[in-house]
Parts: sequence; structure tokens; C-alpha cells
Amino acid sequence: MQNAGIRDIFERFHSMPISRSTSLCGHVLTSLVSNAISVVVIILVALLMGFVCGLLPCLAVARILMLFTLALTWVAAIAGLSAKSVDGASAFSYPIIFLPFISSAFVPTESMPSVVRAFA
Repeated sequence: MQNAGIRDIFERFHSMPISRSTSLCGHVLTSLVSNAISVVVIILVALLMGFVCGLLPCLAVARILMLFTLALTWVAAIAGLSAKSVDGASAFSYPIIFLPFISSAFVPTESMPSVVRAFA
């Protein structure tokens, strides 16, 4: 039922004299704003818990996270546009979800196979 409402909104957008990329750019901008709010909340909680950090390092981390979010959002948007169905578009996110687990954060790289070690 909710998808019908979204479909109606986009049909309305298509009937209006706006650029076709406007809704896509709006989605990316919304993603950046929501992630910026999350980063601010996380940094504030870390500071309240006693994390000591200068202003410039905090801003640098926030900038890196925003650029990473921007890149992944555009990659996901491209995959969503090229998918033939909603299920195909949502299946794209599964490899991205598991990428953090192929890192040295959970397991030492010495114990990984050579191909995975080179990636991690």
C-alpha cells in the first residue's frame, strides 16, 4: 500500500515541468542530511562520554564520512536505476552490508586467505 503512494508522488513529479534528475538529487541530498545529523549526534555523544578531540580532527572525520556517504548513495542510486525490479534494487545492498566484515577490524589479516588479505 505504501508503494502505491510513492508511485503516485513520482507520477505527479513526472507531470510537472521539472528536470527528471530532481527527484534523484533530492533523494541523495536527503541521505546526506540524515547522515550529517547522525554524525553530529555520534560526535556529541562521544564528547559527552569523555572523548577528547580537537575541532579540526572532528570536522575532518565528519567530512570523510560525508564524502563516503555521498559516494555510496550515488552508487546505490545508479544500481537502483539500472535494476528491473524493486527486489533487484534491494539485492544490490547485500554485498555492501557485508563489506565491513572483510576487514582487519574483526580478524587479523594474517589469518585470512591471500585474496581476502589483499582486499582487507
